[in-house]
Amino acid sequence: SSQTSMVNFKTSRTTKWTTLLIPKRQGTLTIPSLTIEGQSTVPIQMTVLAADDPNANQQQDLFITAQVSKKDVYVQQIFTLTVQLHFAAELKRGSLSEPSLEGATIAQIGEDAESDTIINGRRFRVIERTYSITPQQSGNFTLTSPMFSGEIMVQSPRRSNFLSFGETKPVSVVGEEIQINI
Repeated sequence: SSQTSMVNFKTSRTTKWTTLLIPKRQGTLTIPSLTIEGQSTVPIQMTVLAADDPNANQQQDLFITAQVSKKDVYVQQIFTLTVQLHFAAELKRGSLSEPSLEGATIAQIGEDAESDTIINGRRFRVIERTYSITPQQSGNFTLTSPMFSGEIMVQSPRRSNFLSFGETKPVSVVGEEIQINI
């Protein structure tokens, strides 16, 4: 985003880049320095928690669960994958990618179903999507769950509720990988 302001006939321009990063492993990671037009940022060190870490789940507004009907199937035997997107914040927009399994045909079954649930005392809205999966070759494979990318509404402490225009925050979550024996 870009912003231009003028104060006492002095013009200043600001350009802001927002990048969503999705870590692929846990541990201490470093976001390297970025250089734009001769200006550099300072590297940022961060700690990425495992998905099953109790500290990671404390105030999680958005997560995906995935469940298969069978983990051991035969070639061309249809099984189902049920994916649930849970969110406690208001979604502004978003999209859910397709799951993937090497050497298999995947198709969505029916329409998305919506419901509400309470988990650890918090109300979550749930969107459920079901896929049929037909493997075409034998072996041990990894079923990659869908990824959700979008924006959620955030309450800004700088603005009053009366005149606030919804500010959004980019979010992205990935479902767990599931091992399938075909």
